[in-house]
Amino acid sequence: MASGFYEIEGGTQPALPTGQSVRIWKDSTDNQLKVLFPDGRNVKLSDIVSETEILNIKPNTQILVYDADTQSFRKVSGINFSPLAVQNRFATYDEDEFAGTTTAGKLNWNVNTNGTNASGQSGTYGVNGSERAYGVLQLDTGTTSAGRATLNRLINQVQIGYAYYEQVWRLALEALSTGAERFLVTFGFIDNTGAGDHSDGVYFRYSDNLNGGQWQCVARQAGVEAVVNTSVAANTIYNIFKIEINTTGTQADFYINDVLVASLTSNLPTTQGQFTGIGAKIEKSIGTTQRNLSIDYYTQKVLWNIGR
Repeated sequence: MASGFYEIEGGTQPALPTGQSVRIWKDSTDNQLKVLFPDGRNVKLSDIVSETEILNIKPNTQILVYDADTQSFRKVSGINFSPLAVQNRFATYDEDEFAGTTTAGKLNWNVNTNGTNASGQSGTYGVNGSERAYGVLQLDTGTTSAGRATLNRLINQVQIGYAYYEQVWRLALEALSTGAERFLVTFGFIDNTGAGDHSDGVYFRYSDNLNGGQWQCVARQAGVEAVVNTSVAANTIYNIFKIEINTTGTQADFYINDVLVASLTSNLPTTQGQFTGIGAKIEKSIGTTQRNLSIDYYTQKVLWNIGR
């Protein structure tokens, strides 16, 4: 069955549309948009389009919106309006802007630390008119050469390969890693809150001695990794990082400030029992000057591949 808009015309009533199509046209006599049906019915658009509010948008609902950036109409899935769209756990949506006095945040995060003065605490980095951070969770390495701090939840409880994941972080390095004060930052799907890299995960990684100080995108399965070196250099302002993993766990896409920087199709930990988690870690390896990772917000959307 054919459907859709034929065309938009103005002035006088156009010819009747054929098949299952309709025509939208502007009647110059009353300055009204009208819908012309194949059977000759000619109805004002305002009489057809209901202004009744949708109180509970279901995941499969499609909404037509106008995208001012592209000057075109696009359809939006109801699932983008989570948590209103959460139905029978087919979708979940988590978010935390860390706007409080506790490091647990809304989502009851854990903070693991090692070393003198290493901590997780509320911070103010970027809370100004240019960075516009609102609620900051600051991870501090402390003042030992092996100091570290990890924000984490669901460690060894997340399985990749049966749901679509979209995970977003807005965060900033307060200072860059150097040969004299070296540290490693990892965040995304991670499973190790202790020393060293992760066993199973999909995440962003940075240190000054990796990829010339430019961000890396990593997938690790049982300690064996696939990595893509990006050309995006780390800096000390806030950036938005996103990881998308398809439902089957066969591809992970990495974005920095909405630009695709890498895609990985190997070494994603999808084997049953290769559990990972969610978090961010900063870990010192050289020097005793404290280094900080500041997190403005975190969001995650999960679409389950069951019962649909």
